[in-house]
This record gives sequence, C-alpha cells and structure tokens, in this order.
Amino acid sequence: MAFQKQIIAIDPYKYDISKITIGLGWKMKEKNRSFMNRFIFDDDENFDLDTIAFLMDRNDKVVNLGKDMPLTGGRSVPFQKSDIIYYHNLTAPSGNIGAYYNLNGKKLERKIQTFIEQGEYIIHTGDNLVGNASDEDADAEQIIVMLEKLPRRIKKILFLVTIHNGIHRKQDFDSIENLHIRAIDGLGKEIVKFTFARNSDFANMHTLCFGELFYDEGKWYLQTNITFFESDKFVDILKKYTSGNTTE
Repeated sequence: MAFQKQIIAIDPYKYDISKITIGLGWKMKEKNRSFMNRFIFDDDENFDLDTIAFLMDRNDKVVNLGKDMPLTGGRSVPFQKSDIIYYHNLTAPSGNIGAYYNLNGKKLERKIQTFIEQGEYIIHTGDNLVGNASDEDADAEQIIVMLEKLPRRIKKILFLVTIHNGIHRKQDFDSIENLHIRAIDGLGKEIVKFTFARNSDFANMHTLCFGELFYDEGKWYLQTNITFFESDKFVDILKKYTSGNTTE
C-alpha cells in the first residue's frame, strides 16, 4: 500500500502553532476465541504501541543521547534527559521518567499542563498499553511539541510508532484494527490524519515512521512520509541518525 508524501506548511494564519500534537490511536483485532480463552490469553492479545520522537539538528543528527539511569539488579534505563522522547524519557529537557505513575483523567491532564507551564518543550503523554478502550477516534498516546519553545538547535523532529516486543509476541501492523496517526494544532484542528485498516502489506512490519516536523527559512513544515520497518526497536532506526552509542 502506497501513501502519498506531502509537505504541509504550518501556517500561523491557518493553524494555532502554539503547540503541535502528534496523536496515535489503535484497537486490537478481534480473534475468534471462546470467552474462557479470551480471558486466559488477554495479556497476549493486548497490543502495546509506543510513540517516539527524535529531536535532530540541521544535519539530521540526534546529538544529545543523554545518559543511562542505573536500576536495581544491574539494569539501567537509557537515554535519560536526551533528545529521544519515549515512555522512559517523557519530556525535554527534564526527562521526567515515571512522572505519570498512578495518574489518569484530570490528574494526568493537570500534570501535562504543569510540564508545559514549567517550560518543557516536548511532552509525551504517557505509555498506553492497550489502545483505545471505547472511543476509536480518540488518541491513546500523544507527543506534544511546543514549537515556539524549541531550542534553535532543533531543526527537525522525526516521529515513529513501534509495536513493543512485536516480534517476540508475533504482533505486526496487519494485526491491528482502526489504527490512526494524526497531527493537530493548538486548538485541536486536524492538520493531517492517516488511518490504517488491516492489510497484508503490513505483515511482519513492527515500526511505522509517520514523518517529520522541520524548520526551514523561518517556518515550520510537516512532511508526512509513511514508511514501515521490520524491526520493533526504535534504536535500530536511531542508528541512522547518530554516530554515538545507541545500545538499549
């Protein structure tokens, strides 16, 4: 399946550019199973899609890879306070790992608003493990970009979606119903939206590249370029955009 590439000017006379939000929503496909089997295998049926953003300089490189945060048992969490926004590095510049623990609804909304007021210039709204429970048109995950607060060194932001452990769990983009990814402005006006039905072309594909926001001659643009990859690890894509250590 081919998707048309396009470049959209983020025109301040047409859009509220105080913030641009990339939203992701999905619903897992229904399988023909008995009630008891659905109950037993519920955890395996959930699809955990993750939104990721790479913040890059004028040379299309992610310069700040942050640091590893040590955990108990000799483990660590990578890319803390980096230019890689994902579920373990929720905001830039502060990181804020685990900031949404036990928060939902209005409390989560207030926390996100606090981050904006404190000067975070990009905010991940948290890891959704199951997709949309009821409203298929709603976003399950979002990345909010405060365009006017971005450091001048950031000239491009690439957006990805991965299926967490998709290869191990034998889940791919052909296994997901009602997937959408979209961009909206500061007032919620939709700039562009892509929807995906199940399609055999997506079999064995575990990462989706939506496109990128980029800055050129004083203006921001959104270039959409839907591309699929077999890998389910964003670090494999990251290697194309940095010469540094990208071990996860």
